[in-house]
Amino acid sequence: MAGMSCARYVLECLKAEGIDYVFGVPGGGNDEICYAIHEVPGLNFVLVKHEQNGVFMATGYALASGKPCAITVTSGPGAWNALAGLDVAYMNSVPIIALCGETPTDGWGRGGWQDSSGWGPRTISQPKAFEGCVKWRVTVDRASKLKLAMRDAFNAMLTGRRGPVQIHIPVDVQRETIDAELPQTIGCGMSSRLGGDPELIRKASQMLLSAESPAILAGWGVIQSGASPELIELAEFLTAPVATTFRGKGAFPEDHELSLGVSGSMGHEMAERYLTAENVDVLLAVGTIFSQMTTIGWKQNYGGRKIIQVDIDPQ
Repeated sequence: MAGMSCARYVLECLKAEGIDYVFGVPGGGNDEICYAIHEVPGLNFVLVKHEQNGVFMATGYALASGKPCAITVTSGPGAWNALAGLDVAYMNSVPIIALCGETPTDGWGRGGWQDSSGWGPRTISQPKAFEGCVKWRVTVDRASKLKLAMRDAFNAMLTGRRGPVQIHIPVDVQRETIDAELPQTIGCGMSSRLGGDPELIRKASQMLLSAESPAILAGWGVIQSGASPELIELAEFLTAPVATTFRGKGAFPEDHELSLGVSGSMGHEMAERYLTAENVDVLLAVGTIFSQMTTIGWKQNYGGRKIIQVDIDPQ
């Protein structure tokens, strides 16, 4: 099919990358996207009562299914409501693509109803608002930008540490025709993983092998990476007790003889008592940060005399 609306092309890209549900609330800024959903077999629209709840539902579906999910909202208050839900997906590395509508480009900065383009001295800015709670975002103000925008959106959402992205599309651009075939795949490399520094891996291995009382703290990253079998194998090889964070619960079986349970405030007492510098000489923290809850308020003696942190995010 050569030539289709930009709204339909966006949705065909979602389908090509395995997304089967779009949650959202229709409005003047995203009506074209909502209408086009009916033209894409296999793509289902879920009408929600509030945009923030729609993002929460999309987040839950992505976590339960292991697939990315999508949300569509209108401009102005619709986008702002969605923003209040995307921060959860951002903090928890959940792949959500937010398709946010916008008023027609010829009215930007002229006092248009629900204009959130950021043009003009007294126009609120949807782009600036979203910058702090998504991995990547873009404004597609002409049809010629759309193909690259969709490819870059999926690349950002699904590589490295996963997370939400936002595409800001004015309604007049949604109606424009784009010269494109139905996408088979965007080719974003959904299973891409960053390799660790070989020298640091060697150093960490030597620290663990020479440790007298090593321990492991496993987080949500282990579950996301499907690395539980490797975690069990490593723990048994080192005879290292294993605690998990709250979000990492399930990364290591709690009926295993090496399990310490859940670490942190309201966690298991055994994990709290054991994971201290007095008991552990080397702590391997995998797929987790040292949050306030996990470390019982950042206790000074929490962890080990030496700590190795393994995380997909180099920061």
